[in-house]
Order: sequence, then structure tokens, then C-alpha cells
Amino acid sequence: MRFERHIIEDELVEAYSGELMKKGNDYVKRIKNSKKKEYAEKYFKYIMAGRKGEEPEHELSPMGAQAVRMNLDELFESINEAPIAAAGWTEKSVSKFGKTIGKDPKEKGFFDACVARMEGRMGDKTKGFCASLKDTAYGSPMWRGKGKTKKEVQSDIKKKKFE
Repeated sequence: MRFERHIIEDELVEAYSGELMKKGNDYVKRIKNSKKKEYAEKYFKYIMAGRKGEEPEHELSPMGAQAVRMNLDELFESINEAPIAAAGWTEKSVSKFGKTIGKDPKEKGFFDACVARMEGRMGDKTKGFCASLKDTAYGSPMWRGKGKTKKEVQSDIKKKKFE
């Protein structure tokens, strides 16, 4: 069981990281200005390393550097919130992952357990990632919201299901 648990976690991180790498590389390749491109490459590596240490230096105007940071941050945030189902995750595979952390994805406490398990590997993107797993389990992002009762969650989910 322990061996299987690590395989699932590794596959999960690999799928997530692969999508980030592709989108980030595509953005960097589109940049024409050489100094801007150089900074984008450095900032992209900084993000992929979990934003550890100091932000990379640049020779751009403050607005030029800000544009690069905003574009990459926005790109990563949109991927972070995208449903995992788009990367091949199904309710069944998310449920199987839930068993490895001891909580069903629809059970209270799954989100916190997922964050605790994945934070060391995913850094500041962990919360969005775990929320996306729950989105896939429910088939909708409408489970979100503090203080919702089970009945409210079910009612909200019925209103907006993924297609």
C-alpha cells in the first residue's frame, strides 16, 4: 500500500508540473525582447523552484518586470484553479488518492489532509491543487464556501456541474 501511495502522489505532481512547464515555456517563447525574455526565463525558474530565495534580478523598467511577473503569476494561478479532470483525473482516481491520505474527497477534512500531504512538494500552489481535486470529486466548484451545510453544498452543486 505504501508503494502504491507514492506512485499516485508522484503521478499527481508530475501531471500538474508538466502542465505548468508547458504553459510557462510557451509564454516565454513568445517574448521578442531579449532582456524581457531573459527575465521571464529566470522568473519562471524561480516559480518552479517554489519561489524560494530572492526574486531574480532584471535590467527592465519596473513596469516591464511587473508585466512579466503578472503574466506568469496569472498563468500559474489559472492552471492552479483548473479542474484536475482536464489532466485525466476522474472521480474514481481522486477517490483513490483520497484513500492514500485517509480521507474521502467529499469528507470534511480532506482538503486539510491533502494540503498537509502535498505542501512539501507543491509549495504555495498546494491549496488550489487540493481544491481542484475536490472540484473533480464533486463535479463542480460549488462545494466551496465556509459554513455551508451538506444540504447547501448538494443544492449548489446541482445548480452548476462540470460538463
